[in-house]
Order: sequence, then C-alpha cells, then structure tokens
Amino acid sequence: SSVLGDVLRGADANVVLSTGGGVVTKSHNRQLLADPRLDVVLLETSIDELLVRLPIDDARPLLGDDRRAALDALWRARELDYRSVAKVTVPTTGSSIDDGVHSVLRELRVSA
Repeated sequence: SSVLGDVLRGADANVVLSTGGGVVTKSHNRQLLADPRLDVVLLETSIDELLVRLPIDDARPLLGDDRRAALDALWRARELDYRSVAKVTVPTTGSSIDDGVHSVLRELRVSA
C-alpha cells in the first residue's frame, strides 16, 4: 500500500504500472487506484489462457496443485474489486502483446 502510494505520487502522466493481482484486495489500494486522474485498465483473459501463460513454478504460491481451481477462486474473490477500480476492461484472450497494447490504447483513445 505505501509503495503503491509512493509510486502513484511520483508518477508522471506517461507511466504504465503493472500491479500484482492481489493489490486490489486492500481497500486503501482500491482508494488510490480509484483516483479519477488514473486510467486503470483491467486486462481480462480466460482461465484456460492464464494456464498457458503462467509457468509452473514456485513463484505463484497461491496457485498450489490445482491451478485451474485456484485461478477460478481468485477471480471470483477479486472480480468485483478489479471492476470497481478499472476505467476500462480490455479482453485479451487470444491476443498477442501488440494486439493487447493497441486495444488498451484504443479504449483509452490514445494514439500509438
């Protein structure tokens, strides 16, 4: 929370900040992200695609052995929090990184 606040206070208008998925679980963080000057984007993708994108390693301890069930439970627990701070939601299932970037820019009406 304090790190997020420090970063947001020191950021200029051209910063892209990627947070961990759990950042929205704290109400103080949601208040910071709800600042109307921020363009918070929810990149939404399917559980199937997340399973392909996320490596199987110890870096994601919340996933445990049943990764599909864990991702589904995390999404269900956090979805309303994600949506409460997102200015726009961009579907990214099946998208390349370039396509995702262009979709975000289009949603925010920013020229690339």
